[in-house]
Amino acid sequence: MTKPLEGRVAIVTGRTGEGIGRSIALTLARDGADVVLNTGTNRRTSAASGRRLLAALHSLGARAILVPARTYDRRDVERMFARARQELGPVDILVNNAGVMYLEPVAEADLGRWRHMLELNVLGLIASTQAALAGMRARRDGHIVNIASTAGRVANPNAAAYSATKFGVVAFSEALRREVYKDNI
Repeated sequence: MTKPLEGRVAIVTGRTGEGIGRSIALTLARDGADVVLNTGTNRRTSAASGRRLLAALHSLGARAILVPARTYDRRDVERMFARARQELGPVDILVNNAGVMYLEPVAEADLGRWRHMLELNVLGLIASTQAALAGMRARRDGHIVNIASTAGRVANPNAAAYSATKFGVVAFSEALRREVYKDNI
């Protein structure tokens, strides 16, 4: 029986060895997709859990690779997409899952952590989306899934910056949808 995503290539960003990213990657592989797992560039635990997930994906029959890349670094993102194309083929599905959550009151917030959260949760998602769009538009086919949160709809105390990033993801996703639906994305 043919699987619904057979012949498709998906990139899943973030610590894909755990949580949502792991579940998404396994589901994509079960449905026949080949999967690019993205991990941060300097996290030993992330790389180790990514390798375990890579083995699980291979056991499901998927072609899968692990690519360290900081999604908020445009050059890293371009290298990740180039490696995906070279080893697996054109990217059909992008799941922007990378993100962090720092919860702290505004008055005592560490702006360095908040800057990192904004770069990863918003700018990284935008950079990965931009890298995916050229090929998807040329083929007039593709899927981009952006992981947000209820914090992208409702803000709570100690979550001001996190909510700002997730509200940004929701707004970006809606604007993107309106731009690319005509390209069958």
